[in-house]
Amino acid sequence: MSHPQDIHPFAQVDNEEYNLLISELNRQVVEHQPEDLLQFCTTFFLKKLEDERAESRQYDQHPLATNRHQNLGPDFHPSFVDEDMHDDEERDTVSDDMPSLSVPPPSRGRRTSVSAESMQPSHNQEDFVKIVIPKSEDQRARIRNAISNNFLFKNLDDEQYADVVNAMVEKREPVNTHVIEQGAVGDYFYIVESGKLDCFINGKKVTSYGPGGSFGELALMYNAPRAASIIAVTDCVLYALDRVTFRSILMENTARKRRMYERFLEEVPIFKSLEIYERHKIADALEPINFDDKEVVIREGDTGDNFYLIESGEATFYKKLPDGTQQEVMVGKKGDYFGELALLNDEPRAATVIANGRLKCATLGKKAFTRLLGPVMDILKRNSENYHAVLQQVNHVLLQGNYFTAVDLAEIGEELDKQEQLVGGRKNGSESQNYDDSGYFSIQVLQKALEIWNLELIPWKSKEMDEARKNPTQQIAYICNLRNHWFTLRKFSETYRWYNLDSTQPAPTYLGEDYLALMLHQIECEGYSIFAVNGTLPQSEGDRKAKALLKPQGEGKVEGKPLPDVIPFSGQGYSLAASSSEQLDNKEDDDDEETALARAIQASMESNKPATVKDDMDEIRKRRLARFGGQ
Repeated sequence: MSHPQDIHPFAQVDNEEYNLLISELNRQVVEHQPEDLLQFCTTFFLKKLEDERAESRQYDQHPLATNRHQNLGPDFHPSFVDEDMHDDEERDTVSDDMPSLSVPPPSRGRRTSVSAESMQPSHNQEDFVKIVIPKSEDQRARIRNAISNNFLFKNLDDEQYADVVNAMVEKREPVNTHVIEQGAVGDYFYIVESGKLDCFINGKKVTSYGPGGSFGELALMYNAPRAASIIAVTDCVLYALDRVTFRSILMENTARKRRMYERFLEEVPIFKSLEIYERHKIADALEPINFDDKEVVIREGDTGDNFYLIESGEATFYKKLPDGTQQEVMVGKKGDYFGELALLNDEPRAATVIANGRLKCATLGKKAFTRLLGPVMDILKRNSENYHAVLQQVNHVLLQGNYFTAVDLAEIGEELDKQEQLVGGRKNGSESQNYDDSGYFSIQVLQKALEIWNLELIPWKSKEMDEARKNPTQQIAYICNLRNHWFTLRKFSETYRWYNLDSTQPAPTYLGEDYLALMLHQIECEGYSIFAVNGTLPQSEGDRKAKALLKPQGEGKVEGKPLPDVIPFSGQGYSLAASSSEQLDNKEDDDDEETALARAIQASMESNKPATVKDDMDEIRKRRLARFGGQ
């Protein structure tokens, strides 16, 4: 007979069942990398033993049942890690001092199943009525302290914490009351306000609870039988929370936030090409982050990779001047966002953002975005035809007329290509940098097109614009660009009738003189290229209607009415809280001249949108193939 010391450590055991077990254990250990290897292995074999005995009983009752050993094959993936070990963390008896339970006797069947109600969050957050039971500040503090370290409550935000505390109802239980009965279905989670309770499992006392203690949290998750009995040793005051209320708080708050995030994301230009389900993914991936008063969120010049949405509170944006001082540029409020360029590139932050009081944001990193949807630029290029056509639309809204088709602009691009070839700026036969068959046109093409109207584009940062930067209302219009986002700022008749004519927005947006200067400054800070339009624009219906309007009297008023609050315009400047689209839908304002002007501009933008983009693109493609060849 061999002695243990004579056995080779890597000797193979000629037992198929044993080898399968060890192989499966090894696979589970490699997959989960447990810190407590001995406990992990013990749990593994206990689970196997329990399953085998349960199946043995089933086999005895039903001899034709499937062989009980077949589930030990190499493709078998036991669920003990996902179910039983997780259940251990959620056991009703939460005290860390509670002794471990003994191994279940052979007569025990499969573990008791648990289930949870199917609950759907309401589509309208007003459908959910919050429960508010008055409590003193001391009581609220004690409840928060009692649940702060409980795994079910660790990830709640401040609002959810407040909802949980508000919903807890006081229960007074006299001595000897069985608050929880082992085996009974549970509905409540309890916190001990005063008194003492003992915990029993199978008649054996295992722990006690005093003020600040809590028990029964598994009932908040499942319709599961109680794992222990809890008996009041003295008269007790408890706070109780039922499962339906708890899950409603979690789901309604989560659903409400998701709806809010989705509304915010719809206003972010770089997300406009996303499908609805993709915006859902982004909304679900946003992570909450809080900042204290005066805390720096991002700093100008730092490299950033996170995008932020302001959920509540305010933040002040600062830009460093040449002399080193910090100038306030704007104040961000709920629904505003910043740092979205971090998702596109690794350029330094364009401004410093500091919390103005308690600030709560939702944030998303570039890595998370890429993990969810793939490379950001690939997402943005998905609808490149729509983005590139915006430059053509810029031309239309600037001139307030459909004077150039895409084919016309392509012809201008061809002429620029020929000029570049003559001066040696581009090799003959190489692809054009001035246009392509997706609808892209360079700023040089737009500039050449405007020269036909004796209009000139002047870079905002040029020396020629020194005086205009002091008083930007002297110009007649501005064209602004950041990558594929183009939009026009234009005045109608008088200098104070400035409108933002961004065709990606639902309606033209009125800008006061002060707001124009602030917007130009802000978008410059964010990296936009700005071109001033010099010359005389053709008269339009909007110009004629603007002449009939009186100039607003006093700062911040239009027609004697106070202006709405200023909010950041899509994160790149300023606009009014009440958009023109709201005015257009208001029948009471049908006779209002201000609304008539907005209608005229809106009608111009709608009527001048390219109606035959596909035909134009086909024609451009034919011309490109004729000149450059290829596909």
